[in-house]
Amino acid sequence: AAPSHISAVMSGVMIKTGIYGIVRMYLLLNLHTPIFGNILVIAGAVSGILGVVYALGQKDLKRLLAYSSVENIGIILIGLGVGMVGVSSGNMPMAVLGFTGGFLHILNHSIFKSLLFMGAGMVLHRTGTCSIDALGGLLKKMKITGTAVIIGSLAISGLPLFNGFVGEFFIYIGG
Repeated sequence: AAPSHISAVMSGVMIKTGIYGIVRMYLLLNLHTPIFGNILVIAGAVSGILGVVYALGQKDLKRLLAYSSVENIGIILIGLGVGMVGVSSGNMPMAVLGFTGGFLHILNHSIFKSLLFMGAGMVLHRTGTCSIDALGGLLKKMKITGTAVIIGSLAISGLPLFNGFVGEFFIYIGG
């Protein structure tokens, strides 16, 4: 419901404060047992799956992007959980890959999700609607915005050669 430029900041920065709190508490408590990592992996998997399921049912472009953020936070939680499991088991390559993938996905998600929310704002401004069913043929009318949204969509999909792939690949290898 927020304006697109506010949604871009909220998705790019504000929802990551919960991740920051989890990492901060993990470092402060210094309890390196596998249970914390396992909890994060399970919570991340649940968040990722529910985010995708809810996003698939959306007809509003901004709501679709918001539920996609839920899915991406799940990916970040899985990465941090893999890192925590790696630390608790003494498997440093697993820990480094998990934490690096999680932190890299935080950065990448901030970039491509902000790009997508700004693109959604341009579409809303130009067409007056965010209903996906009413949008079509916009690439012909909005070439720059359309190209930017396509690049952001490929990045958020995790396709190779785009920034979304790198963090997810590190998490996968670490797992």
